[in-house]
Amino acid sequence: MRAPRQKAVIAALTFDSGIGLGARCVDGAYELLFSGLPPVMTRLRTLNFSHDGGPARETSWSVGTDGTSAFSDFPAPMARRLRAGGRVEVTVPAQDGQPAKRFVLDLPRSEHAIDETLTACGRPLSDPHDVNLVSSLPATGVAGVEGGYRWVIQPRPEFPSRALREKANTGSANLSCLVRPDGRLHDCVVETERPAGAGFGQAAIDGARRARLGPASDDSPPVAADALVSFRTNFYLAGN
Repeated sequence: MRAPRQKAVIAALTFDSGIGLGARCVDGAYELLFSGLPPVMTRLRTLNFSHDGGPARETSWSVGTDGTSAFSDFPAPMARRLRAGGRVEVTVPAQDGQPAKRFVLDLPRSEHAIDETLTACGRPLSDPHDVNLVSSLPATGVAGVEGGYRWVIQPRPEFPSRALREKANTGSANLSCLVRPDGRLHDCVVETERPAGAGFGQAAIDGARRARLGPASDDSPPVAADALVSFRTNFYLAGN
């Protein structure tokens, strides 16, 4: 579906179970979302995601205002994975008193539809890094790191002036970055920023330039050159 007035290109599927799956580019912002999920009251949720019989992977999602929709923190890599179709299994962990649920979705091949959404937002149709992309580092300021690394120097981004002008008091950005042997980050890509267009993505990249990673412990292997890591940076104004 194309909506020129909204500068939107949307590829969507609806299943008998009530689940909806959509990839969309809206005014330059790329999103991949599930709808019809059990409602939650939190801002973030975890979905265990498996594609074509592969291992289940824990994926991070932002919760929509209705509590039943969820937006991928890394939409373009996931959309590229889904474009060939296949069987998707999504397990929703128990949360807020709701029991765990499992959905099995048979996706048709949809290269053309998904490619249109990617192209509309200037996202590549393939990226060799996708296979290694996992949400491996916690948000800035959160203790403990999964994936074998830890923050030696945490990202310290400045609150973007554009967000202040637009009265956006909170925001977030998810980045994927390559790592140099000395632990510094480079070639960072903004996978998502919310709200879009308020400058949080660029501010997160600027903050990441001053950050550094190290092994999780003294006994851990050194940081691998050109390892791919991903993390979320949350922005708050004092008093919010």
